[in-house]
Amino acid sequence: MLSVKAMSGGQDHYYLGLTPQGEYFTGSGEPPGLWLGEGARQMGLSGEIDHEEFSFTFHGFSPDGARKLVQNAGEKNRRPGWDLTFSAPKSVSVAWSQADRELGGEIRAAHLESVTKAFNYLEAHCGYTRRGKGGFIREKGKLVAVAFEHGTSRAHDPQLHTHVLLLNIGVQPNGFTGALTSKEFYEHKMAAGAIYRAELAHQLESRLSLEAEQTRTWFELKGVNKDLISHFSKRRREVEAALAEKGYSGAKASEIAALDSREVKKEVDRRELFKEWRATGKELGWGPEAFRELVSQSQPSHVESAEVGARRCVEEAIEKITGHEAYFSERELIRRAAEAAPGTGLSAARIMDAAEEYLKEEAIELETERGYRQFTTQEMLELEREMLDRVGHSREQSGHEVSDREVSRVLKEFEKRGDFGGLNDGQK
Repeated sequence: MLSVKAMSGGQDHYYLGLTPQGEYFTGSGEPPGLWLGEGARQMGLSGEIDHEEFSFTFHGFSPDGARKLVQNAGEKNRRPGWDLTFSAPKSVSVAWSQADRELGGEIRAAHLESVTKAFNYLEAHCGYTRRGKGGFIREKGKLVAVAFEHGTSRAHDPQLHTHVLLLNIGVQPNGFTGALTSKEFYEHKMAAGAIYRAELAHQLESRLSLEAEQTRTWFELKGVNKDLISHFSKRRREVEAALAEKGYSGAKASEIAALDSREVKKEVDRRELFKEWRATGKELGWGPEAFRELVSQSQPSHVESAEVGARRCVEEAIEKITGHEAYFSERELIRRAAEAAPGTGLSAARIMDAAEEYLKEEAIELETERGYRQFTTQEMLELEREMLDRVGHSREQSGHEVSDREVSRVLKEFEKRGDFGGLNDGQK
């Protein structure tokens, strides 16, 4: 799952406070932040963050604080960036909470790799800066971001998620920097979230042979104790209670209820949380041994080749889209195809390649003024042409055809009623 939230000025202290330097290595804190993005690498930033460098760039300055990277650097009303939060499905978080150090490390690595793949997709399709009078010149830039991995919900249930803090700085190949336009990130949010989930399912199968089972637009892992999942869903129950109290439903209402019902997140020693989680697992008949046994016994099998499976995901996506719309964008096709991927063993890259191949070889590109490419299928184009032909034909007609049988039936009823004293031959 992926949520996007605009950040405000003083939040650098909040995120840095959750990863105090040195505490992770004692086992008590969350992992340190990691730099992401070609823009960060172009600025010489990679690996673990330095807190001072992060604070400077968060506020729009160069990593050493010596110069402004955007016009309004350091100003209170400046938008510092956006929090892109990638959350693992509940069964993945629960499995991680019960895994031993080795297997837990593999789950975290799978999660980070999936976050990185989704972020790379965003970097390829978003990240525009404006310059010149009135921002008339629009240029593609590279992104600067920091990934903070967290392991708990506000209710202290296991919830493996990563905050990718996308800083409001776009970096051009020539070194020019400027503020980003945000519209594209929201437009590509659903596609990026689907790519994250598709890649996570692939990574967990590749690394640990765990099987993914589709659940609407996401997936859950087969074999993870359902009682344990239910027990560790306290935060979800809080949101549902808030919704029920106000009589609301739907994804947007859930998002609002989640914000309204949340308490201040309290820092808790990660070591103590794992002790509590595993004690709960033991009470419910699960734990590190049970999870390792699940890993050793799981043997995913796929009857389709990668090529056939990827093609089927694209066809399912096309069928779902054209059931409601006559045309679609590249991002919509990628999103729907990636949503169909968990359980197939296919990587997100394989799915995106199949979608691109379909757009190049089979889809029909339409003329559009929307600012992005739009496509349709040959079948939808023919259907639309047929409908337009029917409309044109009907406009050329001065009347409309009625069968002889229907005319005879109406005449008989008319005469039977004796309306107006009957009809003469001309009227008939």
